[in-house]
Amino acid sequence: MQSSTNPPEMGRARLSLALLLLCAILLSACSSHLPIEQRDKRLTQIQRQIPLIRCSEQGKKRRQINPSRQNIIKNLGVIFQKWEGTPYRYGGQTRRGIDCSAFTQQVYQQLFAICLPRTTRGQIRTGRYIPRNKLHPGDLIFFQIGKGGRHVGIYTGRGKFIHASSSRGVMQSSLARRYWQKRYLKARTLYRTSGIPRISASIKKTKKRR
Repeated sequence: MQSSTNPPEMGRARLSLALLLLCAILLSACSSHLPIEQRDKRLTQIQRQIPLIRCSEQGKKRRQINPSRQNIIKNLGVIFQKWEGTPYRYGGQTRRGIDCSAFTQQVYQQLFAICLPRTTRGQIRTGRYIPRNKLHPGDLIFFQIGKGGRHVGIYTGRGKFIHASSSRGVMQSSLARRYWQKRYLKARTLYRTSGIPRISASIKKTKKRR
């Protein structure tokens, strides 16, 4: 008896499904230019499919240590040197190519053992708001790019921040530049003034659903 499903058609169906999943992941990264309503709806659906990076046991021990300002600056510099020059890739998460929200996610895991959400939309809702004149090294800073796009980086002190630029890859930039001044949106901190890293309720809820 001849199978009712043609093997080539099955192959095409699987390829189509894989492409759809890839597009969904790409839409979850930074600098999406969809209308805000559509983007938020899609990101909410996609984020349920993307698990948070598990913190290692070593990372869990590090979280109990109070990182001083100087240690944060030093460690940010070490991590940045490893990533500097990595090309930008929309949806990427490795040194072959990475986008802005994946870069901040990777740095936070290495620096604080904090498991950030994968998207800028998720990251902008973590921690607590910090005024621009109260920025500290390690704080997340967000920018509005166009009508619906957002960009995220990590403040390193002295008016500088590191991020995955869509044009130049992982680099350090100055908040004093007019381009970033005009697009500055807000900042969030995930550790208290005592230096103890703080994981927001939104991340804890996500972990409970595992």
